[in-house]
Amino acid sequence: VVTMRASWSTSTVNGHITFTGSVSPDKAGHVIYLQKLGTDNDWHTVAVAFVNNSSTYQFGWTFGTAGTKQFRARITGGPANVGGASAPVTIDVTQPALTSLPTG
Repeated sequence: VVTMRASWSTSTVNGHITFTGSVSPDKAGHVIYLQKLGTDNDWHTVAVAFVNNSSTYQFGWTFGTAGTKQFRARITGGPANVGGASAPVTIDVTQPALTSLPTG
C-alpha cells in the first residue's frame, strides 16, 4: 500500500509544495517515484527518492505552469512484494496575484 498527500491542494506558478507518504509493508531503502499525469493521459516519472527507515518518503515540487495537475507515488515490486501506486493527488495551480503595477 502506498499513500501520498500534499502539503496544499492549491498553489501558484513558482509555488512550492511537499508530497509526503508511507509504504506498507516496510520498504525502507527502496526507490520510490513521483509521477505526474501528462497530457497524453499517461504517468511520467518526474522525481526519484528513497523510502526512509520509518517507511515514509518526501518529494518537493515547484510549479512552472498554471492548470490542474495530478501526481502519484509509485514503487516497483520485487521477488517478495508486488509494486503499487498511491491514489492520485490533484493540485490546482493558478497565476500569482498581481500585487502592484510599475509606477513612473
